[in-house]
Amino acid sequence: AIRPVFPAPHPAAASLALAAAAAAALCGLFLLGPPAALAESVPPASAEQRPSDAVAAFSGGAEKRRTTATGLTKAGRLHNCSSLENCASSTAVRNPSQFAPPWTFLPQTDSAEVAWRSLAGVVKGLEGAEVVEEGPRYLHVAVPGFPKGVDDVEFLMVEESGIVTFRSAGREAIFVYPLQQPVSDLGKNKKRLDMIRETLGWEELGGRY
Repeated sequence: AIRPVFPAPHPAAASLALAAAAAAALCGLFLLGPPAALAESVPPASAEQRPSDAVAAFSGGAEKRRTTATGLTKAGRLHNCSSLENCASSTAVRNPSQFAPPWTFLPQTDSAEVAWRSLAGVVKGLEGAEVVEEGPRYLHVAVPGFPKGVDDVEFLMVEESGIVTFRSAGREAIFVYPLQQPVSDLGKNKKRLDMIRETLGWEELGGRY
């Protein structure tokens, strides 16, 4: 008997099939409810990957994890960025794709007080901004995230150095099964930070990686 021989799939066709599968999964975020087995098959982030108060919940075929940590560390600095969150920060020196250099306000003023008032005015004026915490040279506001949710934006001034450090991150990250990276914010956090700095007329220290 003659057995039919089927040609091996072209690599490009395999890539298209994979992309189609990922797109279908992403559509499930908005259109479909998750199968019962799906919720059991994807483990929540470990304690090392997320803050201790993190929560995970499935919504529309995707896992939503609270990934960001706000406030200051024991060393009095802003928290680093996790690889499992949409984040941009001057503290993310170990994650080059999330790193942005701290700012200096000296091109505009040598007064820390004047610089802080200017920064606070611009940040509080962001669309939908709500002040979460404000202290001596520390400011934390919550703003609408992309495509939805909340972004936490924080600033910490180091007066003696004339610089401002910052961190902007989505409060929750969405993971579409079976992908292991969060749905991208399309650089929204970095773009927001750049807009704030440019509005103030401040400069970055050094350059981006």
